[in-house]
Amino acid sequence: MLREIFYSLFRVPFCYSKVSRRVVGFYYVYFHKFHHTSSAQFPFSVSRLATEIEVNANGKKNYNNIMRRLCAVPYPHAHRIGEKVFLYLGLFCFVILLGLIIFLALRGPLRARHPLSTFKPQKTIFLMRSYNRPEYLQKTLDSVARSDVMQHCHRCIIYDDASTNPEVEAILKKFENRFEVLRNKKNLRQNSMVALLDFVQNTINTSTYDYICYLDNDALVKTNFVQTCMATYKKIQDEQQLASHKFILTGFNTANHPIESVHDGYAKKKSIGGIHMHFHRDLLQKIRNWWNLNLDWGVVHGLRDENGHMYCCLPGVVEHIGQYGDHSRPDAYDKAV
Repeated sequence: MLREIFYSLFRVPFCYSKVSRRVVGFYYVYFHKFHHTSSAQFPFSVSRLATEIEVNANGKKNYNNIMRRLCAVPYPHAHRIGEKVFLYLGLFCFVILLGLIIFLALRGPLRARHPLSTFKPQKTIFLMRSYNRPEYLQKTLDSVARSDVMQHCHRCIIYDDASTNPEVEAILKKFENRFEVLRNKKNLRQNSMVALLDFVQNTINTSTYDYICYLDNDALVKTNFVQTCMATYKKIQDEQQLASHKFILTGFNTANHPIESVHDGYAKKKSIGGIHMHFHRDLLQKIRNWWNLNLDWGVVHGLRDENGHMYCCLPGVVEHIGQYGDHSRPDAYDKAV
């Protein structure tokens, strides 16, 4: 059957190609010689044609004579073979077309299951505070530089709270070409967060950004950090039907802040910490006021009082490395899960 299809398809076009005649001629001679096919199976005598192979002066076999005879011999069942070939080709095209239709029909639902596939860039500001602890600051900035922060955040601001360690200043100078470094003259400790948010609110035009991505200076982030947060934020907003001022997202998931419910790609939390917060500018003033009352726990209680919600990415995209800090020590600090 395969020999018939082969002959039916290529008999005529190969008559006009010198290379093709040699290839097909070799095929028939090889098939007859090594597979012991009798000449009665072909509409010509293969053995007789094989004996007529001419060797020219260069010692190369010339199959032109064989192919001239191949193409000259009529094949009695060629029309039936042609019909079968076209039938098979038609079935093949139909299967390809059906597969394409199924793929296009399923494309929408498949994309909806993966938030990153529907991600659209938003105007985002990246914020970070620094105060001494150069060993953490260096690792954090290296991690941020390797991530997509610079790609998706049109402004990246580091607010240094009057660090006294000269190593911190050296680190900040290395990153000044990629980050806006603001230096406070007086150490405000945890209230430096209030000063940073005041700077954003009073200095930066609200029309130039939609979201704020805040990260502590003792955390590591994954390479798709901002993209994951933005896509997850949009997914939560669509699925939970929440206004932008009704929830905060964090990329940091820790057992110290229990989970209320798990969803596809995110979880609802009872509380979150201040290591990372991703929120809309509509919450900027409120978060500033809540932080001023009781730091990150002020944000948690303030959002709860207004029937707001807290969510985290699953899996998390932020890791906490700060074993030493105002509220951290090696035996008691928030670890990512």
